[in-house]
Amino acid sequence: MKRMIVTSVALAALAACSSEPDGNLPGNLQDERPFAGIAESEILRLNGTEPFWGGEIAHGTFTYTTPEDMDGTRI
Repeated sequence: MKRMIVTSVALAALAACSSEPDGNLPGNLQDERPFAGIAESEILRLNGTEPFWGGEIAHGTFTYTTPEDMDGTRI
C-alpha cells in the first residue's frame, strides 16, 4: 500500500511538471535563437556538492575543479 501511495505521488509530481512551454522563456521549443542573456566577456562560476566540484567558464574555456584538483582541468 505504501509503495502505491509513493508511486501515485511521484506520478502526480511528474504530471505537474509537464505543462505547455511558455512562449516568453528563452530556449523554449518555438525559440530557435541562441540564448543572449550572458555576454561573451562575462565569467561564469559554477559549483556543486556530493561530490564537491566547481568550475569557471571564461574566454571560451571551462575549468573544472575538485578538492583533489584545486588548479583545475581546462576543457
